[in-house]
Amino acid sequence: MNTFRGFSVIEMIIVIAISVILLLAVVEIYVTYSNSYLYQNASINTSSSAAAFLNEFNDMSLQADAIVASRTVSGTAYTTGSTTVIFEMPAINSSGDVISNTYDYAILYSSSTSAYRRLDTNASSARTAGTKKFSDLVSNLTFTYDNASPTSASSVTADISTKAQVKQENFTSHLKQQVYLRNK
Repeated sequence: MNTFRGFSVIEMIIVIAISVILLLAVVEIYVTYSNSYLYQNASINTSSSAAAFLNEFNDMSLQADAIVASRTVSGTAYTTGSTTVIFEMPAINSSGDVISNTYDYAILYSSSTSAYRRLDTNASSARTAGTKKFSDLVSNLTFTYDNASPTSASSVTADISTKAQVKQENFTSHLKQQVYLRNK
C-alpha cells in the first residue's frame, strides 16, 4: 500500500527559514549595489564636472588674445575678477580663418553652485553664441591673475571645487589649472 506522506511542520519551518535567509541576502546585495552605484556616480560627477569646466577654460584661453575688464551681454553685465574671467578672442569665419579687427568674447563664471561658459559672438563669426552649463556641484570657483590688473595679466589660474552629498556622505573634487595667454 502506497501512502503519500506530506511535509512535517519542522520541514516546513526549515524551508521557510532558508527562504527568508536567501531573500535577506538578495535584498542586502541589492542595497549594497545601489549604494555603491550612488557613491560612484557622485564621485565621478564631482570630478568630471570640474575637469570639463577646466578643459573649457583651457580651450578658451588658448584662443584668447586678451582679458577684458567687462562685457555686457543681453543686458547682463559681467566683470573680470575673482569669480569671473572674460576672454577676448579673434572672431573666425567658417573656414577657421581670423576675421581682422573682429572679436568674440568667452565669459567663464559661477553662479550659486553652477559653472558656466557664455559666448558673445560677432555677427560675422562662425562661433555660436550661447551659454553652456558645466556643473551644478560647484562649491568654490576662483580666478587669480599674475598681475594686480587682470586686463594686464599674462596668466590666469582657475581653482574649482565641486561637492556632492549622498546619504550623509560627502564627495569632493578640487582641481586647479594655470594657463598663459599666447599673445602676452
